[in-house]
Amino acid sequence: MRTFVVLALLLPYQAAYAVNVPGDYPTISAALAAIPPGDAIDVEPGTWIDDLAIVQDVDIRAVSGARDTFLVGAGGPVAVTVSGGAIASLSGFTVDGNGAMGMTVTAATMTIDDSILTGGVSDGGGGGYLRATGSTLTVRRSEFVGNFGGGFVNGGHLASLSSTLLVEDSVFRGGTAAEGGAVYALTSAVTLTSVDFDGNLASSGRGGAVLADGAGDVAISGSWFFGNTAVNGGGLHINATTSASVIGSIFVANQAAFGGGAQITGVSLPMVDSSIFVGNTGTTSGGGILVSLSPDGVIQNSWFDSNASEALNGAGIYLETSDRAEVRGSTLYGNIAGMDGAGIYVNLCTDAVVDGNLICSNTSLGNDGGGMAVEFANNLQILNNIMVANAVFEDGGSINITDSTGVVVRNNDLLEGTITAVGGGGNLRARGATVAMTNNLVAYAGASGGVLQDSGAVITHDYNLFFSNVGGDLLGGLTPGLNDITGTDPLLTLYSVDGDCLNDDYRPGIGSLLLANGDPALPNSDGLFPSDIGAFGGPNGDLRWDEDADLDGDPASIDCDDGDAAINDATEWFLDGDGDGLGGPTSSIVCVPPGVDWGLTSADCDDADALVGLPVDWYQDGDGDGFGDPGVIQNGCAPVSGFIADNTDCDDANPIAFPGQIWYA
Repeated sequence: MRTFVVLALLLPYQAAYAVNVPGDYPTISAALAAIPPGDAIDVEPGTWIDDLAIVQDVDIRAVSGARDTFLVGAGGPVAVTVSGGAIASLSGFTVDGNGAMGMTVTAATMTIDDSILTGGVSDGGGGGYLRATGSTLTVRRSEFVGNFGGGFVNGGHLASLSSTLLVEDSVFRGGTAAEGGAVYALTSAVTLTSVDFDGNLASSGRGGAVLADGAGDVAISGSWFFGNTAVNGGGLHINATTSASVIGSIFVANQAAFGGGAQITGVSLPMVDSSIFVGNTGTTSGGGILVSLSPDGVIQNSWFDSNASEALNGAGIYLETSDRAEVRGSTLYGNIAGMDGAGIYVNLCTDAVVDGNLICSNTSLGNDGGGMAVEFANNLQILNNIMVANAVFEDGGSINITDSTGVVVRNNDLLEGTITAVGGGGNLRARGATVAMTNNLVAYAGASGGVLQDSGAVITHDYNLFFSNVGGDLLGGLTPGLNDITGTDPLLTLYSVDGDCLNDDYRPGIGSLLLANGDPALPNSDGLFPSDIGAFGGPNGDLRWDEDADLDGDPASIDCDDGDAAINDATEWFLDGDGDGLGGPTSSIVCVPPGVDWGLTSADCDDADALVGLPVDWYQDGDGDGFGDPGVIQNGCAPVSGFIADNTDCDDANPIAFPGQIWYA
């Protein structure tokens, strides 16, 4: 029986008629052979052993879903083939390759929805379960599990060859291949949205979960990469694609020799935004992400936590040979490098920018740069970063710069840099490099000192503030610049030297010399001159830090409580002389109370007598009978003539009408 589908012409694509298996045809193959293009096949629950060859437009739909409807390959080389320009869909099945290739799509358009795809073994041509060639493939709300690409095939679950691949809300688990443990995409346009990749392996190459290689646009968003392993790019490897973006995705506990979480190579304008990298391992380099040969790339608004580069460099971010690359607005916390640059490692880059990051509690167990290491870079700009409590075995606790030219270090907070063994420059060390330092706060370094100009380096510096660097502010022949400030507490809003960067507020506090003492040739981001010193000042500073949150007219830098409009530099405080919690007439206009006995009220009637407090209501006794009128009130510390404390008169115009009066008939 055929069932007409109402309103079919109003939809982009929907089958015109539906037949039933087994109601109308005994098998799915029999239905395919009988129906015209454009019809649908509804399949009842059960196990259907069948090899399908789809060459026409068709929707194949399981009536009761993948947990009840099983399509099992019948022993042919491929369980499902789609070809010949067909526009087809398969939804609601568990499709078992039964030890053979699960599906091939060639020069066709295929959509897979709400299905479980399992039991596939690659035929050697790519993809442990599914291979799309010259096609458009869409996979939604489906799961790939229990498929095997093997050690000589790319794409443990899926291979996309010169195709357009769209995957949404799906899971790839436990795939194995030479490259692309779950997905291998070659010269394909790839969009992955809300996809989970769990425990996949690229046994001899790139992309533990995903390898996208060759021309094509790659867009990954809202996806999860967990526990995947490869030689390069433990979670993800993108190579030589037309474009690449990774947005809002999470990389946890992935591992590779290079690029434990992800590796991007040879891509112009790659974008990594609002993503999280935690606990990934590069056994050689690049624990969180490794980016190389990728000019104009941007890593921004992302979090790198507890990643490791076990042997060498860049536990959080490894940036190499990528001119004009930018790292902005990200947090690098608790990463550990075996050698250099635990937070960020920059090598062989020209005109790169590291701007507005929090780089904290990272540790390099080797030579250089606990927070950041720079080698062979030209015209690198290090701007408006907060670097706190980073440590290194040898040189440059916060930043180490070697064999580089034209490096600009401006408006950074370099705090608590530590060297655990030998060397110098707790907060910055340069060797064989030219460095210009302006508007930086350099403070709280240990015995290794604040800034070290080592062999072959030239550090020019002015308009910086140096404070409490135990081993000295400036080493290696450096002396304070004409406009440097030394020995003065920077008065940060909330700061403690405790190795914890997440419990502090680094904004300049009231009276801080960081304010308006920077280079007068540089404005702050609000356009006002002169600039401020430290991470919140200068042209790239954060406009929001000095906002007026309580709208009382005082910006945060001078407002002692920017969360309370009643408290600012125009606040009048009143002395509470008798300790009853109420201020008296003695006052002072200052931002903070002069002492513990001052408050915001001046309502005490007698500030020398704790028993006398707020003014009270007094009531008019107009008829002189000793009872007051409840409707005529005056508030005050003492009654005026004609007013009393009582308010019970029943007629204040009649002296003989009052409560308790006795009347006689």
